[in-house]
Amino acid sequence: MTPVNPPELRRLTATAEALAAPVPTASVAATLAAGTMVDVTGRAESGGERWARVLVPGAAGRSAFVRESMLEPLTAAGDVDPALPGGGLLQPGEAGPA
Repeated sequence: MTPVNPPELRRLTATAEALAAPVPTASVAATLAAGTMVDVTGRAESGGERWARVLVPGAAGRSAFVRESMLEPLTAAGDVDPALPGGGLLQPGEAGPA
């Protein structure tokens, strides 16, 4: 694990399951909606994939892992939109934006 300090703000390009560990078989820690802004606090490689450790919005400092390919950098100050309802967290059974 390589720490990222200071954290980098990124946006999810699609709805993603944030996992408890940087491996595809890890348990789901949260489901994050497309467009959710997250702070990347670390990076890891596992099984030939690159993973980002992100702070889960609205979860008091809890972190989880998403594939680096699911994140995009923000390119301008105007990129930062107001937070999605619920911080972008989906409740069990909810679908993300179409």
